[in-house]
Amino acid sequence: MGARTLLVAAAAVALGLLGAPRAAADDPASPAAVPAGAVIPPGGLSDDALVQSALANSERVRLVVLDAQQGQVEVDQARARLRPHITGSLDFTYFTNPLDPVIVRTGEFGTYNIGGVATQVPPQDVRVYEGMEPTLFRLSGVLEQPVFTWGKLDLGVELAEQARALRESRVAGTELDVTLELRGAAAAVRHLAVMAEVAAAQTDLSAELVRLVRAAFESGAVVRTDVLEAEVGTKQAALAETEIANQLQAQLVTVRRITGIPGLGAGDLCAPRFEAASGTVRGLALRPADELVYRALEINPGLAALRQARVVAASRRELAAASQRLRPDFGLQLELSLTGPRIPLEPDWYGKDEFNLTVSIGLQSTLYDGGLGRGDTEGAVLDEAAAAEQLADASGALADGVRQAALAAELALARISYHAANAELLEARLAVRRREFDAGVGSRDGVIRAELALLANRLEMERELLALEGNVVALEVLTGVEVVR
Repeated sequence: MGARTLLVAAAAVALGLLGAPRAAADDPASPAAVPAGAVIPPGGLSDDALVQSALANSERVRLVVLDAQQGQVEVDQARARLRPHITGSLDFTYFTNPLDPVIVRTGEFGTYNIGGVATQVPPQDVRVYEGMEPTLFRLSGVLEQPVFTWGKLDLGVELAEQARALRESRVAGTELDVTLELRGAAAAVRHLAVMAEVAAAQTDLSAELVRLVRAAFESGAVVRTDVLEAEVGTKQAALAETEIANQLQAQLVTVRRITGIPGLGAGDLCAPRFEAASGTVRGLALRPADELVYRALEINPGLAALRQARVVAASRRELAAASQRLRPDFGLQLELSLTGPRIPLEPDWYGKDEFNLTVSIGLQSTLYDGGLGRGDTEGAVLDEAAAAEQLADASGALADGVRQAALAAELALARISYHAANAELLEARLAVRRREFDAGVGSRDGVIRAELALLANRLEMERELLALEGNVVALEVLTGVEVVR
């Protein structure tokens, strides 16, 4: 996983949880049925349980895990090149026109008078050549062992191990991506479910206010513009409710997709971490931004992958440079062979089987490769430089993202403090309006307007709580430490 991708994911979680409205298929705020086999504990599923389910369900994680396993296979292959290689072969040849036996017949060289006796030469048939079998078999075994390669095989093993470490870093990076996306979506679901309840209450009160204003208009107590304003307020409340419901449904779809639990509902998740009524945000303070940046840069798997990619490129450069040197590689070859006209181990009627043991020590060196080796070296140098540049760029981008998320969290805390103070004021005004209404000196529409103002403030506070939790979640995933204290 590249660090740039990681930063984009973090920014999406921290700053983009309230996306564009989408069409709602149903009412996601109500708890949905969970598939059989999924046990929902009292109080709902925690983030840790959701993350475990997501990592087990993620195809992206499985793919990078398989790739990391392939890296171990390549390490084993590189180490195998250091060990002896043994090959065996069995060759069979059939001659369609084998050589016939060579026979010198009796008297073929003539008859000579030796001691008054006529003697034929030769005196009897002489078999000069026995002829050949129509078949020929060769059984051989060869043992090859590299003796000295000027460190190239060792460099190959080191390069394979570093490439495996790079792939393992990508596994951690992909898991971090999945965790960021899931925890951000889960935080959004929790707060959007609360916001959906507040928005529904706003819509009901706005509809009641419209009825009251219309009745007042019919009695002549208000003008037409008051009715229109009340109706627009109702439309605005209904629109806000629809937008929140759509956003909640979109985030639920994300949570269900990542965790692999299609029936998961908002009620199946645990309560929000920060709540307006529980006082969980009072006295909160964030860790210093510099500390968060240091932690993020230290443990980020995307940066670790880029560092490892730089190491891999350096090893490739060393291996390519070593391969160009005019230094011969030494190797030992031991061959044992059996050759004969019959299948091995069958009795040899003609005494033509041959056993051979060959021991060879060979030298091999590349004298000229048309510039291929030099190109490998230059390519590795460029890869190393590119990895260094990407590391510097990604480190800066991640540091900026962490600082921005910390600033956004600080701003959300300040806004939450304002809305909390404003809520106290609005509650006091509502209490006054209710007492006036009970005493007969106030109106019902005045109470409703005070309630709507309080709900609007509550809705804005919940948005800020969502922004706070989203940024805190992103920071904690990126840094691995508790952000608030």
